[in-house]
Amino acid sequence: MLTTVFIDYVRILVAGRQAEHALKASVQSVLAAYDPSLQSYGLYGVSLSEEEMTTLAREVSTRNLPSSDKASFSFTDTKANEQGIRVHGVHSLANAQVMEQEILEEMKYKAPVEFTLRLIEMFSNIRTETLQTNTFASNADELDKLIRLRDDHLKQAYHRWSEWEQANVIAGNDRQVLFHQLSQTENEIGQASSAGPLVGSKRNQEEEEARKQRLAQLRSSIDSIWSRLQVTSDRQIEADSSFFKEITRQLELAQQADSKVLQFLERLKTQQQAQSTSGQAAGSTSPLDAVFQQKWTLEEAYYASFKGQAGSVSSVNAGYHEQIRQRASSGSDHSAHMLTISELFANRHRLEQPRIASAEEDRLKREEAKRQTQQEMDLAKQQMMATGCDLSDIELYGKLEGPEGAAASFRKGLAAGIAETGATGSSIESAAGNPLDVPPETSGKASVSSLASLFSEIEKIRNDIYVNEYVLSNMNYRTIEFDSKKLPKPEALSRPAEHPLRKQEAEYILYGSPSCHLNLTLAYAEMYTTRLAIRTIEALLTPKSAAAAVTPWVMFLTAVAEGASKARVDMSRLTAGEQVELMARWPNVTLNYKDYIRLFYFLHPNYAGRLSRIQALLQVNTGTVLHNTAYYVRGELPVSVKLWFVPGLIKLLEWGNALDGTVRGSRYEWVARTAHSY
Repeated sequence: MLTTVFIDYVRILVAGRQAEHALKASVQSVLAAYDPSLQSYGLYGVSLSEEEMTTLAREVSTRNLPSSDKASFSFTDTKANEQGIRVHGVHSLANAQVMEQEILEEMKYKAPVEFTLRLIEMFSNIRTETLQTNTFASNADELDKLIRLRDDHLKQAYHRWSEWEQANVIAGNDRQVLFHQLSQTENEIGQASSAGPLVGSKRNQEEEEARKQRLAQLRSSIDSIWSRLQVTSDRQIEADSSFFKEITRQLELAQQADSKVLQFLERLKTQQQAQSTSGQAAGSTSPLDAVFQQKWTLEEAYYASFKGQAGSVSSVNAGYHEQIRQRASSGSDHSAHMLTISELFANRHRLEQPRIASAEEDRLKREEAKRQTQQEMDLAKQQMMATGCDLSDIELYGKLEGPEGAAASFRKGLAAGIAETGATGSSIESAAGNPLDVPPETSGKASVSSLASLFSEIEKIRNDIYVNEYVLSNMNYRTIEFDSKKLPKPEALSRPAEHPLRKQEAEYILYGSPSCHLNLTLAYAEMYTTRLAIRTIEALLTPKSAAAAVTPWVMFLTAVAEGASKARVDMSRLTAGEQVELMARWPNVTLNYKDYIRLFYFLHPNYAGRLSRIQALLQVNTGTVLHNTAYYVRGELPVSVKLWFVPGLIKLLEWGNALDGTVRGSRYEWVARTAHSY
């Protein structure tokens, strides 16, 4: 009895293996019917409907199962319910993870990672200079803010000094008029007094009375003039106090700013010494460090002199005020006083001239550097606008980025997947602003900072390099026609030069903006700022740059202006498909437009958003709906085998979980299942 059970059990296992092989062949045959339009991109997927897949699988399974001819002996007598067979796709190429896996499989065989590694190695050669320049720009900017804060207070102090001088001149002129009146009145009194008293006739008595009245009036005028002189002097003393306090306050604020300058320079010196001692490789010693070792503060004697002269003006005026109060001054005394005051103000003016001249030179060089940079950036923007985009691109971008566009549908699925898995982080990048729209004083620092950020990513190379190279191998870009002529090589099966979205696919995938113009201008702007950073570094490291510096920040701005001019020329060559040297000192190390796009892919690793745009382009270029294109296929096949002996005993095996089928009459039935992917 036990033997019969084992015989039927073995027959079931054999039949199960036969059904599994037949179903596997069916599913693999379905997978073999891949979409040829996607295969030209190195991707594989079945775009057949479920009904078409099931029909194909049924034909294959029939050929691979044992014959049911009753005239011949069959050990298993395996029968398939061909009407019950079902084959369907489970995961499609619309799934971002599936798309990523397909791309990785394709690119692992082509292994183009060396292109990116070589590019990174090129830029690693300027790592030290870039990081040093980035540090210099940040330090120069911070130092410049402190110096300008100090200079603003000194400017206010000097402005108040000039106002004080003007107030003294006005007050002195007013007193001069009064002293002139006083002198005339005193002369008249002298003349009237020298005439002596008149006696005798009635007429003489009247004249004497008139003389006395005149003397009384003149003496009253003398009192009035001295009173007015007193009022004028009082007002000046009040003004002196106000001017003195404000000038002193501004000088103290300037001193505080100068103290911060000194503290900042001492901190930089300490950091540089620590880096030099520890032997840090990245920017440990820089020729630019010497700039910060110069003296950028004012001597204490300068502030003491300024405050002392302000005190002298107040003291001299106070002494002269006392003379007026006691009516002990004259016109000649006043002239001598005004000469003394004038000399005090003139001395300060002479002492201020070198500082004012230096500040004016700084202002002129600063403004000239900004003007040159802005002029070059305006020319670069004009050049940037010549994208060569076609009006037909508008319709294509509607299919890609419109409300019902392909990219939008893939992003929705991506967002749902992130919500389901609880993933965090931005998956869809927004269009970046135009770097050429920033002010000139910001553009240079931002460009160097952006280039420096490259080196923080060098240690984070991941699978996205494969995806980046997939795009650059199978999609077109702005200068693809130039490259194909100058660097002949076998064209990709996807024939990127013939795609509907001409000479811009790589830029669209990179930036994701909904128009040709935006994507190409963003690529241009980022390329320009990269070249601006490199050319600024070159200019900054030249000896003439340091020699012409008024302050470190003006030194940097001047280098930016020179770099902006050279960067614009570089862009003209790059957009024309030419090779441009990385730096002037390495004329044999050259890069082209595609190399920079490769670099930007590395700098902007927005993996998920990029995949959705790759999917959208594939769908538009091939006309294949990726949501209906299966990468992973699952099949089911109902089968049965006739039992030779006692069915009831086999049923006992079901209860023991030894079998997962069901005994129906004299036959054992189950469903064979399998799943396969590319």
